[in-house]
Amino acid sequence: MRVAVYYNNKDVRIEEKPIPEINLKDMIAHKLKFDEIQEGFRLVAEAKDSLKVIVEPNR
Repeated sequence: MRVAVYYNNKDVRIEEKPIPEINLKDMIAHKLKFDEIQEGFRLVAEAKDSLKVIVEPNR
């Protein structure tokens, strides 16, 4: 992918960089059933380690 790389105020270059791989499993803190949605809102509201909560309706 092409990205703008900042070196200093007078040196910004367009360079080719590899596309980073993101492991989404590491980003999800909790997976909850739909009937546990209130718990999901509570976890996000307290937001210590639970910013990424997924509610799966068909789980």
